[in-house]
Amino acid sequence: MKTPKHAVTTSVLATLTLLAAVPASAVPANSDARDVVAETRIEETVSIESFYGTECSDNGTDVSGAAVRYVVRNDEHGERGGLIPELFVSVRGGYGTECSAADFLLWSACVGENIRIEFDSVVSAFVRAELGLGVAYVNMKGDGASTTDTDLGIAYGVGFGLQFDITERHGIILAADYIGMTARPAVYGDKIDKPEHALFSIGYKYTY
Repeated sequence: MKTPKHAVTTSVLATLTLLAAVPASAVPANSDARDVVAETRIEETVSIESFYGTECSDNGTDVSGAAVRYVVRNDEHGERGGLIPELFVSVRGGYGTECSAADFLLWSACVGENIRIEFDSVVSAFVRAELGLGVAYVNMKGDGASTTDTDLGIAYGVGFGLQFDITERHGIILAADYIGMTARPAVYGDKIDKPEHALFSIGYKYTY
């Protein structure tokens, strides 16, 4: 006995209707690699940090200045928790003076990595390390004359801090870093000590 054509058509339409009604969440996560890629997003953050640096050596000069930091992380699935690696580029500039007799300028451009742990949607902590190039400039004044010198060297640093996300895009950063460089400009023929500072900073960050 043959099944009527209209019965076959009705059966096919009913099957298609049932398949269309299956929610996307019922499909296994590993059914298609493209699903995972679609859930992966890159998070970009820019921060501006104002700092004060205490010289670590006895003969050094304290500095103050600002740093700009661009941070990128792979925020897979948008999940929080665990250790989160982040890559960053930083540019820093600082100025110090010693009894109006000498002016010191320090610049650095570094790349580095943060390791972050998020306690909740607001508070996170991080440790960071960076390496790059640094420039030190000194202008020594005295006896109606002055001498200047500039030197290029390796800049390096490690630090830690806290981040408070006020909203999804805006936040505050508190950090402490140890920053140094091998650049040693000369004053009257004698090279100054390597600039090494303990930096304490507060900053504002914006997330794209």
